[in-house]
Amino acid sequence: RGLGDVYKRQMCNIILSSRPLTNDEIREHFEENPDGVGFAAYLGGGKWLIRRALSPEFLRWDDVKSQTWVWHFRLGTQGERTLENVQPIPLFGAAPGSDAAEVVVDGFIAHNGHIPGMHDQFYSDTVMLAQLLARVLRNDAKVEDISALLSAIGGGKYVIAKGAFYVRVGEFYKNGDLIMSSIMCLLPKQYRKPNVLWWTHTLLRNRGED
Repeated sequence: RGLGDVYKRQMCNIILSSRPLTNDEIREHFEENPDGVGFAAYLGGGKWLIRRALSPEFLRWDDVKSQTWVWHFRLGTQGERTLENVQPIPLFGAAPGSDAAEVVVDGFIAHNGHIPGMHDQFYSDTVMLAQLLARVLRNDAKVEDISALLSAIGGGKYVIAKGAFYVRVGEFYKNGDLIMSSIMCLLPKQYRKPNVLWWTHTLLRNRGED
């Protein structure tokens, strides 16, 4: 892929890990996705702890013991910069669109991309999708069925969790011991800034190389 393709894919980042991220890792990813940060950590017994904040200084994770973490760094493309739109979004056990900074739930959704047909001034497209899924899904819906539904909907990449199980939808990339949804993680850091990517994309397009 060329850097032009990378530019066009630039959105949020979902990170899957078996450990909490370090302070430096959180700062680095938040610099590139500055509209909110959150995580879901598996607690056992089919329960997930979700914590979210608009800035890392308001997010605590060092008191959580888990071997399964799903992090999300938001780069807002739709909806306001509010806690309601910070991900992961509760899906089972709490209402999507809540402004709760901390909640224990049976499942959640995290998204990187743009969902066609989901438009609202306040809520992000991910919150709107989660609200729709919460209305139409039954409590006995299987995570595999939800994954198939999201694949059919399209609109980017997802992590969906229900109980002790979670699945990824879309292409993810391994970066050390982390798995990420954003291809930007494979670029040298100096190429990750939006203005650099825009300039590179424009240059390649003008040269006919995009």
